[in-house]
Amino acid sequence: KVTGLWIGIICIAFGILVLALPKILGWLVGIFLITIGILAIVGGEMMTLPITGLVIGIVTVIFGVVVMIFPKILNYLVGIYLIITGALAIIASL
Repeated sequence: KVTGLWIGIICIAFGILVLALPKILGWLVGIFLITIGILAIVGGEMMTLPITGLVIGIVTVIFGVVVMIFPKILNYLVGIYLIITGALAIIASL
């Protein structure tokens, strides 16, 4: 059974990993965002209006590139979130 203690430990471990190795998460998220953005641009029918798919696709590609160039932006937010979530889960399980 997965308890709050285990969830807390896992969150803190991943939070530290993300903060220690920022390029891993930045590259994965950046590649994902660029891929999703290209798919939205090419196949805009995912959205109700074709122009919406185009705009969302362009913004997503730009955001993906920014995350890949400045990976610490994303990593600090995710790392801090995971550490706080993990600590709260451990406290709640005691």
